Amino acid sequence: MDVSAMLSLLPQPDNPLGFTDKDRLTLMNQYAILELLVRAHPGIASYEGSAHNDPAYYIRLQRYVRFGYDYLLKNEIANQVAPRTLSTQDQIDVCDTLEMWEIIQSSYDQLEEKEGLSEQDVTFPGWDSNSDGGELNFVHLYCNGTGERRHSAIRPRPDYDAHMKYYLRYPSMLIRFRELGAKTHLGTVSRLTAQEIKYILAAPF
Repeated sequence: MDVSAMLSLLPQPDNPLGFTDKDRLTLMNQYAILELLVRAHPGIASYEGSAHNDPAYYIRLQRYVRFGYDYLLKNEIANQVAPRTLSTQDQIDVCDTLEMWEIIQSSYDQLEEKEGLSEQDVTFPGWDSNSDGGELNFVHLYCNGTGERRHSAIRPRPDYDAHMKYYLRYPSMLIRFRELGAKTHLGTVSRLTAQEIKYILAAPF
């Protein structure tokens, strides 16, 4: 039986998830492969929780897809995927904030005259774990979750967690940082003067 004939056997629901028939067949086959993997290697998905180690879990998902039970499938997907808390621009701003602090600190280290600046002034406060903005979780994944440690030169407070609202100042600091022409994303690390560092650090909340 060719693929087009197999597709014709699948139901045609109202499709709230926007799947094409080809998408549905592909997803059903992926769940079938995961079912076989879990049978052959018990415990392979233990990091996802006990349900993901049960072949019956993937059989159930295959049936959801095959018979077009998209409401049940959507709920299952929602349980697996965390809600999006940061927009793409927010994520870019977090990355730029890390780069800004790295440049501030490296510039401070190269200053012959600190002009009243102290190590405490340029210590990166981090974000606030009591906030539900999602920045702290993003930073942990971005800096430590890929097998390589990004921005490891930054001298942060422990675990990037300030336990205070200092992070609310970062957007206005970024505005001043960008005004000074400090480049990000282009592989160019600018060196700031003591006055420029003070100008950035003095940005309002």
